[in-house]
Amino acid sequence: NERQACDVFCLVHGAFSPLQGFMEETAYNSVVKDMRLPEKQLFGLPVTLDVQSIAGLKEGDKILLKWEGKEVAVLEASSIYKPNKVVEAKECYGTSSLEHPTVHSLIAELGQYYIGGKVHGLES
Repeated sequence: NERQACDVFCLVHGAFSPLQGFMEETAYNSVVKDMRLPEKQLFGLPVTLDVQSIAGLKEGDKILLKWEGKEVAVLEASSIYKPNKVVEAKECYGTSSLEHPTVHSLIAELGQYYIGGKVHGLES
């Protein structure tokens, strides 16, 4: 989707530095709990790639990421996990109420699994 594509382009072009890819579970939990990466750099919100199903996926896979029919990046899947979205909502947005638009999106629209790992941009 468009949000994921934006995140991929931000990762590839260094806008989410020091991140080099979508957050692995350890980094995700650290940011949700403490607003810091495991290396202690301040990072306000998790940067995650959500998917509905992980059928056929395993850690170590290389996943081709496309946007509008174009191949834009490759994700090295080093972490596949099911986040606790209620905790994420409470810690990151201060509420788990579905009346909050971002919490509603997090709980009701985003995929139930996250895939973390390094993202490599492809030349266009």
